[in-house]
Amino acid sequence: GAPAAVTATLHRGQGGLDRFVTSLVSAWTHGAPTDWDTFYAATTSTGPPRRVPLPTYPFQHQPYWPRPAELAGVVSRAGLTAPDHPLLAAAVKLATGDGMVATALWSLRTHPWLAGHAVPGAAAVPGTALVEVVIRAGTELGCGQIADLTMHAPLVVPRHEQIQVQIVVGAADASGWRPVTLHARPAGDDGGMWTQHATGTLVPPAVVPSDLAAWPPPGAQPVAVDRFYAEMTRRGYDFGPTSQCMRAAWLRNTEIFAEVALPDQACADANRFGLHPALFDAALQAASLRPDADHSRMVAPFSWQGVCLHAAGVTALRVRLTAIGPETVTVLLADATGAPVASIESVALRPVTDAT
Repeated sequence: GAPAAVTATLHRGQGGLDRFVTSLVSAWTHGAPTDWDTFYAATTSTGPPRRVPLPTYPFQHQPYWPRPAELAGVVSRAGLTAPDHPLLAAAVKLATGDGMVATALWSLRTHPWLAGHAVPGAAAVPGTALVEVVIRAGTELGCGQIADLTMHAPLVVPRHEQIQVQIVVGAADASGWRPVTLHARPAGDDGGMWTQHATGTLVPPAVVPSDLAAWPPPGAQPVAVDRFYAEMTRRGYDFGPTSQCMRAAWLRNTEIFAEVALPDQACADANRFGLHPALFDAALQAASLRPDADHSRMVAPFSWQGVCLHAAGVTALRVRLTAIGPETVTVLLADATGAPVASIESVALRPVTDAT
């Protein structure tokens, strides 16, 4: 005869709804006809659920399982504040010295887009993410502009572990300038020694710069970007889907213009950032389009001067990069109407190696 299966809805100490649902699912997996609409109508008050198709094969890079929530806990009970930012979980103003400490745990589980930016041998947090959190921390104290920020070591997020990040903003001097440092270490069991990844200075915000309303830029020559990421991969870069934002580009003398836009799956979180680090990083990728760029080596930003955020939460950018040295550019970022989003007096690039 046909194969049969037996499942019970009552066990010793187990007779509630959970036991019944487990048995119902067991019967269904063995082929028993099940009216799930009736089941959900009887057991939920929110109406029928939304059906989600399972991925069809393991190499379909579309995750099915829900992303974990960012569990910051009730930090107010510990006398902390919780900045509304995906990369910062808690902050506290110091009782002495007029400073502040902001902290968070980062992992590829809670921030999977971090895996989309890699250097040889490791998945490193893009420098734009460090700039983003430093500006956000400074904004809490009215110093939301970076006068200078230098990267000292790449911040690597292990594939299956968390890292603890700490940003310390010091007391203001007579001019209102504040020192800032960013450290990290492995999370858990006191983590071990802290590594200093960035140091710099924060100042009050500056005047908003000119816009990029004239677009496409007059007199600029278009550059094909349909093979841009294939070429970047050939050079050794490893950009994941969230970081592949380049849409169009133009050249005009020492200026590079570009359009970059977040993919649809990343847009939902954009309004929680000042400037989404993946979008910010894509804007800087345009530097590789310079005719005089050395394509035989990989480079990454390591020194920032005069970084100021003028608008927040955008999902697309107009970009203008102007070369002011062999490996240095000045940057203006605007939204889709040309209104300023961010300005950078200079970004210095340096070669990336396994040790940097």
